[in-house]
Amino acid sequence: MTILENHEADISVLWHAVGGSRTECQDQLLELTCGLPIAVLLVGPTGFVTPNALIDDICGLLDDNRVACLSMLGDEPLERCVLIVLSRVPLTIADVSSPAIIPDWFPVGGGEVHNVRIYDALLEARVGLLAPEAHVSEISWQLASIEGALVRRYRLSYEHSKVSAATLLEDLRNDRSADKNTGVAEFIEKFERNQLTIRQPNAYRPSLSATDSLLAQIWRLAQDSSSESLRKPAKRLAVALEFPEDLDVPDPPLTVVLRRSPFTEPHRGIVFAQHLMAAIRDSCQLTTAAAHSDQYPSYPVALLNSVSTDLLRYLQTAQDRVESTQSL
Repeated sequence: MTILENHEADISVLWHAVGGSRTECQDQLLELTCGLPIAVLLVGPTGFVTPNALIDDICGLLDDNRVACLSMLGDEPLERCVLIVLSRVPLTIADVSSPAIIPDWFPVGGGEVHNVRIYDALLEARVGLLAPEAHVSEISWQLASIEGALVRRYRLSYEHSKVSAATLLEDLRNDRSADKNTGVAEFIEKFERNQLTIRQPNAYRPSLSATDSLLAQIWRLAQDSSSESLRKPAKRLAVALEFPEDLDVPDPPLTVVLRRSPFTEPHRGIVFAQHLMAAIRDSCQLTTAAAHSDQYPSYPVALLNSVSTDLLRYLQTAQDRVESTQSL
């Protein structure tokens, strides 16, 4: 079992801060770990604050839960075990190791000095890309929603200035022979028809090669551009959708910051377009990878949750800018 394979200390303490009922969580974990050298314990509000007191805290935890430990682990000698500790507060001394004299009644090294290590479950737990913590369905829904906002804005831009709207035309055609004579109006109509076909927004995942999806077109343009060259199609997108020069640019998600090359751009509409294209690329990549999650490793819950909620936060804010910002 992974929880044992990943923790090699004689006694590993896995700390989990529970927001709801700890007894219900304990019952569920006991059912899942039945027959394994794992004990699930409840800890009080004191202790486990400083590394220097770790030995006393561990021994106190074991003595306070002697009956529970023997009930879950048995009284036969064991080489190692894991203690899952359920608390109401987060751990402040994660990933600390210390030798401790184990109480003589304990099945792992009773009366002996053994290495004890404490971990934060939030940082240790790993899940696949389809786990609820990845928020894939929420991101898919938001992608469908922001695509609708972009298509509506493109329609308004075209009605306001056909010249501006045509700035993106060659990017949309992408040297495809089937689209070499397609005009801006035809592309917008294709995008609008595609919007009507979306029946389950929370499962929306456009194909990178789709020509009738504005979102897919933006994804392709971002995918085909390096961090340095993304500014050019971003500028054309900003002009085509009439993003103003003084647009209030929301903070980009971390995934965009990590891949962004430094540049100075006074036109805030272009900056917004660049961030938006990169965020759409990263969000589409996440939903696509999640659809093939069996081909990818698992990731820490905290990391996956933070990255996905950051993307979701940006898409929601970006849609508000698309819908509320006045055209040029």
